[in-house]
Amino acid sequence: MTVAFRSFLRTLAANSALLRAPTPPPLTLVLGNESADLDSMVSSLALAYDLSTKTPHPVVPIINTPRADLVLRPECSLLLSHTLEAAGASLSSLTFIDDVDLARHPMDIWLVDHNAPASRQAFLEPYVRGIVDHHVDEGKCLGAKERQIEVVASCATLVAQRLGPLVDPDLA
Repeated sequence: MTVAFRSFLRTLAANSALLRAPTPPPLTLVLGNESADLDSMVSSLALAYDLSTKTPHPVVPIINTPRADLVLRPECSLLLSHTLEAAGASLSSLTFIDDVDLARHPMDIWLVDHNAPASRQAFLEPYVRGIVDHHVDEGKCLGAKERQIEVVASCATLVAQRLGPLVDPDLA
C-alpha cells in the first residue's frame, strides 16, 4: 500500500464528518452499487482515492448498504478491516448509505460498479458527474462528464486501469 493511499484512508472519518455539517463544503461522493459486494466496496474506495488526487476538495466513498449489513459480507469486512487498520484507520471510518442523507445535500456524484442510480436514488441522476462501471449501459446519466462503461469481469479492473500511474511499482 502506498503512503499516499494510506494517507487517503486516514482522511475517511474526517471527510465523512463533513457530510453531517450544517452547510457542508464542496464534496465529491463515490457511490458504489446496492449489492455492496467486494468489487463494489473496493472499487468505491479506490476510485475515491484516484479522484482525490485530481480534485482540490474532499472525496468520500459511500458504501451503498446500511452499516448493519456489513456483517452479512464477511469477506468485505475482513479485507476492509485489515486494509484500514494497516493504514491507521478502522471500519468505523467508512461512510455507509444510512450515515448520510443524500437528498439533504446533493453533491457531485460518481457512480462506480453501476451506471444508473437505484430507483430509490433516482433523484441523484442530475448530480452524477462520472461513471466507472462494468455492466451493460442502462442509458441513464447521459449528462455525466465522464462515462467509462465497459463490459468486463470486474469493475475493479477498470478502476485499476485508472490507478496505473498511482500504483506502488513494487506491487505492479
